[in-house]
Amino acid sequence: MRQRKVLATWAFCFLVILLANFSLSSAAIRSIFFIDIARVEARQKGWENFWAAGFGASFPLTRNFLIFLNYSRWRFDISPKDTRLLAGQLTLSPLTSGVYFLLFPRSTVSPIFSCGLGYLFSQYRPAEKGLVTIPEIIKLSKKVAGNFNWEVGAGISVRLSRRLSLWLQAERYQSNLKVETTVVDLNLGTIKTTQSLKFAPILYHLGIQLTF
Repeated sequence: MRQRKVLATWAFCFLVILLANFSLSSAAIRSIFFIDIARVEARQKGWENFWAAGFGASFPLTRNFLIFLNYSRWRFDISPKDTRLLAGQLTLSPLTSGVYFLLFPRSTVSPIFSCGLGYLFSQYRPAEKGLVTIPEIIKLSKKVAGNFNWEVGAGISVRLSRRLSLWLQAERYQSNLKVETTVVDLNLGTIKTTQSLKFAPILYHLGIQLTF
């Protein structure tokens, strides 16, 4: 798993360098940097919804298409209602690259669509470690592994000035996280099981774009 994360990180770093070189090689192409806040709807039983911040950059390919790279950090509070995990805190950090499509790029107001691929880096901290449920079980622990994800979105972009734009967008992410459970049983010994957790949150973005 660590090798997969390293490979994903290097792949995105290579993409950033490639996009930067491409943007600098053409005087007609401008870089666009953006920051946003988003309402993250987890759509998981026992997971608290919250507000999160993100940032990124995009590089125009044609009049209508832009390549983007963005990063954000989502921190979910997990309650005991979720039977797949122990109560605690799950932090997911999506790094995503894809394509924006502007329907009317020269208009003040334009619909915008997106699709992309990325990787969800994960960090899971249970509120209780070594939880004992019955006398025979002396330890119960869980780990959550990140995975690749895809996203699609649609929204609207409003140009406020030559360099400043405001955009509103709804996005759906989808991934399958891996939950590894380790049980230490006095009779059966150590038992490890892995299950897939479908993760498909909805995000509602409000962002600001600055063109250089």
